[in-house]
Amino acid sequence: MPIYTSIDDLVQKGGLDLVQQELNASPLYVGAVHLLRWREIGLRIWNNSSAVVGEYSSHHDSEGIIQRIDPYFTQPNIIVTASEPVLLEIAQRVEWVRSHIFQAVLQYGPKFQMDPQNYRRIMWAIIKTGRERLSLP
Repeated sequence: MPIYTSIDDLVQKGGLDLVQQELNASPLYVGAVHLLRWREIGLRIWNNSSAVVGEYSSHHDSEGIIQRIDPYFTQPNIIVTASEPVLLEIAQRVEWVRSHIFQAVLQYGPKFQMDPQNYRRIMWAIIKTGRERLSLP
């Protein structure tokens, strides 16, 4: 496992392919993206000085599988922010994260932030999906 010193270093060492592979292998992640019908998820990354050091977006098919990751946003369904040190720590501990997914979600989940409007989008997506599956008006 390579040691990453920055997000740029992670990208140059093929880390985006690792991210795509790991997320696509997670039924929890793929299932949530599929349920919420998201096609683009944005990730804004900031450093210890609160400066934005990267913006990436994952593009998903209708089943929730990531097809590609781009170094920019187009029209993300949601934008999540996280610090560079947290993301690098996750990348270094990917095997632990994989084998302890629920502990990892509890440990790292609160370190990812969203605009409060995104919580409303998530709620509406869940309600809409529930209505459609139950055939409600």
